[in-house]
Amino acid sequence: MTRASLTIRDAVDSDARRVREILLRTKSMPTPDLLASDIKAALSRADQDDSTRFLVGTVADEVVAMVHMQLIPVGPFTDEKALLTSFLLVHPEHRRHGYAHQLLGAAVTWAEEQGIQQINGVAHSTIREANRFYARLGMGSAASFRSAQTGTLRVRLAAERSSRDTGANRKVRATLAHRRHQRRRQQGTSGPAIS
Repeated sequence: MTRASLTIRDAVDSDARRVREILLRTKSMPTPDLLASDIKAALSRADQDDSTRFLVGTVADEVVAMVHMQLIPVGPFTDEKALLTSFLLVHPEHRRHGYAHQLLGAAVTWAEEQGIQQINGVAHSTIREANRFYARLGMGSAASFRSAQTGTLRVRLAAERSSRDTGANRKVRATLAHRRHQRRRQQGTSGPAIS
């Protein structure tokens, strides 16, 4: 079976409906009520921002794959930038044709043109295929990205502070302190324990 050629280009407003369909079919919707108009607005913002690009891959003028790219700081103590790729998705009916490889190749080319030395790929923890894809390409885990709703986190912080103030966590804290002490003793002079 011959593979159809993938054409890669920047996304435009008229791609919004198909982008939404890919998000739905790959179970990658950032919010359940995301509309095509929301996607059009995001594409418009990307078009106005030199540090952001949204590429789509087309076969016979039909959008079958996509990737979002953004230049981000490597960290707070340097001006160096990295390229963050996200939403690297291929429509389920068009998988196993190398389209994700081609889109990521386009991302690498853009990074090189921008003088970027580091590329990060982010995929939701439940999207196993994307995480495996990045791992196969030698992209190791560099951080643990955790997420919570603002209100939920505010409540949890208050509850933790309250339990700490009342001494309800005293036994847990004592156990953790004991474990840290044991690790330090086991490490001897090899350096401080990581807790």
